Amino acid sequence: MDYSVSKVRPHTACAIVKNLKFNDEKIREAIQIQEKLHTTYGRNRKKVAIGIYPLEKIKFPVRYTAKNSKEIKFQPLESKGEMTASQILNEHEAGIKYGYLLANMEKYPVFIDDNDKIMSMPPIINSNLTGKISLTTQDVFVECSGFDYNVLSKCLNIIVTALADMGGKIYSVEKKKKKKKRAPI
Repeated sequence: MDYSVSKVRPHTACAIVKNLKFNDEKIREAIQIQEKLHTTYGRNRKKVAIGIYPLEKIKFPVRYTAKNSKEIKFQPLESKGEMTASQILNEHEAGIKYGYLLANMEKYPVFIDDNDKIMSMPPIINSNLTGKISLTTQDVFVECSGFDYNVLSKCLNIIVTALADMGGKIYSVEKKKKKKKRAPI
């Protein structure tokens, strides 16, 4: 996490859940819990946005940062190809529905793995390549982003506990915060 997100969505809480055995019903259940938390506790993603990623498709460390819209290009969930941030907000169903949450922002938040793959643009959408659970997914990385760390950690606890109830084992993630660069004296 770095200082660039401080004016966009300043906080994140993350965890890993391993040894899951997904089937179609469990995938639907995980998505349903995620969406219910988005709608209720997250106030339609305004307070909290949640991402769940197949651990095998991402490389650590994961960075939470903000980028100019022109620097953001990835294949969002349920899309046939790559889209720019502007295209996602104006053409993708999730972008149209939640784009107002990023309105008038100079930069947009993104999670990026160590291979420089964009994993998601919260609170809008995950990447189809690194943010889609399948029947072969056994381990997941879970993140919550928003404005109040206490709210995020509670939400994270709810989602990882639900995944633990599906047979998973919860692991913590160490978070490092990049310090703000100081202007030269």
